[in-house]
Amino acid sequence: MSAASSFSSPTGYLHELWSGMSAIQRLKKLDESLDDPGELTLLSQRFQSIQYQLLKGPRQLLVVGEKDDFGPMEHSLARLWSDPNADAFDPLHPRFVQARRNLGWEIVTTVNFCARVNRCVPFSHPDAPALSVLGQYLKNGFLHRAIRERGGAYGGGAGYDSDTASFRFYSYRDPRLAETIQDFQHSLEWLHSDQHPPRALEEAILGVIGAIDRPASPAGEARRAFHDALHGRTAEKRTLYREQVLNVTLESMRRVSHLYDP
Repeated sequence: MSAASSFSSPTGYLHELWSGMSAIQRLKKLDESLDDPGELTLLSQRFQSIQYQLLKGPRQLLVVGEKDDFGPMEHSLARLWSDPNADAFDPLHPRFVQARRNLGWEIVTTVNFCARVNRCVPFSHPDAPALSVLGQYLKNGFLHRAIRERGGAYGGGAGYDSDTASFRFYSYRDPRLAETIQDFQHSLEWLHSDQHPPRALEEAILGVIGAIDRPASPAGEARRAFHDALHGRTAEKRTLYREQVLNVTLESMRRVSHLYDP
């Protein structure tokens, strides 16, 4: 999924660059190059340059602790973390080119890991709730049966990823390849052609709501709120999103599936 998402958005590109299949290739190539002392010196210089850029960058700190400890912690942080010169900071601009690509990785295995990615919209878009429910609906109603039960894969499904603004189909440890890719498309045809009981939509909505309302530790809740705020996902927007998920209909899922199907 990471490789398939790398041409859909800048965030997808960075995910693949830093932690995807191509990142493994680059790390192996880097490791081999460090036998050359000159390459090792060059890498050290690049690390120093990265450190310099990071130290110049604007900072936000999340501190999770007891209220009575905030005063001493703020005092310590004020001494250690002086405000940088934000005007001198050069932010990262990934060299991303949006494109449609068919991509394959050959590995030594008897099974396949399949993915298809459709570019769509970010979390703040009105279509995002319908896309979230659509992923659960296709998985429950068609993809699990077609990919796992009939196809023999360990698992598979679909889902909306707000970070990369994409809708992703996937299977893993799959004895099939081309047939599974076809089943991704067949699931959308099934959505538009068959009669669907109301209970199926209710179950899909409940699955999405369960993920939204999943409890976390107090520290986990604080971290989630902090990172949501960095991405503009305020508490008000999350509440509105939840309400919109509850109001998703079969017609709205059909509309977005057609709109974002390349």
